Amino acid sequence: MVERVLRNNGFQVVSVICKTGGLDKSRAGVPEECKLQPGQFEAMCNPIAQAELLNSQDTQFNICLGLCVGHDSLFYQYSKALVTTLVVKRPGAGPTQWAPSTTQTPISRICSRADPWGGTIW
Repeated sequence: MVERVLRNNGFQVVSVICKTGGLDKSRAGVPEECKLQPGQFEAMCNPIAQAELLNSQDTQFNICLGLCVGHDSLFYQYSKALVTTLVVKRPGAGPTQWAPSTTQTPISRICSRADPWGGTIW
C-alpha cells in the first residue's frame, strides 16, 4: 500500500528487504538454540547492506518501514540519503505488527487494535 501511494504521487520507488545478503545467523555467532527454528537456516537482518544497496541506486530520500529498533540506527548511519521512519518494529515481534500498512486493510481496522504488549495501537 505504501509503495502504491508513493508511485501514484510521482515518486520512483526502490525497495530492499531486511534479509538482504541471506547470511545465516550462526555466522554472526547466534547459537542454534536462540534461533526461532533451531537447526534450520535463519537469515539475519542486514541494515548496513540495505543502506549500501540504496546508496548504489542514488536514492535521495529513504523511508524505513518495519526495521527493528537498533537496526534502524545502523541504517541511518550508513545511508547517504536523508531517512525518515514510517513504522518501527519491536525486536522479536515479527512482521505482522506493521502488515496493515502494506496491505489493503481498511484504515478503520488499522487505527484501533489490541497490542499484544499491552494497551492499544492508534
